[in-house]
Amino acid sequence: MSGRPPLPDAGQNAGPDGTRKVIFERGDPRDPRATALLNASHALMQALFPPEDNFFLSIDALCVPGIHFFIARQGDGYLGCAALAERRDSVANRSAGNGADRAGAPEPESAAVDASDSAPDLAAPYGELKSMYVAETARGLGVAAGLLQALETTARSLNLKSLKLETGDSLTAAQRLYARHGFEICGPFGAYDDIPTSVFMSKNLA
Repeated sequence: MSGRPPLPDAGQNAGPDGTRKVIFERGDPRDPRATALLNASHALMQALFPPEDNFFLSIDALCVPGIHFFIARQGDGYLGCAALAERRDSVANRSAGNGADRAGAPEPESAAVDASDSAPDLAAPYGELKSMYVAETARGLGVAAGLLQALETTARSLNLKSLKLETGDSLTAAQRLYARHGFEICGPFGAYDDIPTSVFMSKNLA
């Protein structure tokens, strides 16, 4: 028994009509099926935003301590993915400039929250949503909502006080999804700069 909180739809493999349910669970970014989703996400961002406004989340950056990677699958097929990074801002971090990516990638060595750090300029820990992507063929099945629920469940189990994210200004469908799930527009956070193509959102978990 892992002691981790249950995730949505994780208990059964088939619904009452015999169709396979979508399972939400922790995954490995290095699994070829997960890597394919991430590569598709990167290609979409390349098509939508100029290079200077695109900062790809590497596979290695998803595998460091303090980052929780989830996949949605139906049988052996991967439908989507998302990640949660444990974060905590400080005065130094906030003034350091843009060191994060569109999906919110922290530098690998600083991804995890150090619970023993009691410096007075540290803000409350929060979770940053990153690498949210649903395969085009799986859209409309509730995959994104399920991934969001899995990330929020994990954040609450870690006693994180809020969820934050950065998304593109032209990704209006994503912004509507986040708004439906309680996210509101906020200012830049972490190492992000306030650039025209960025939209920042947050959700209070307290």
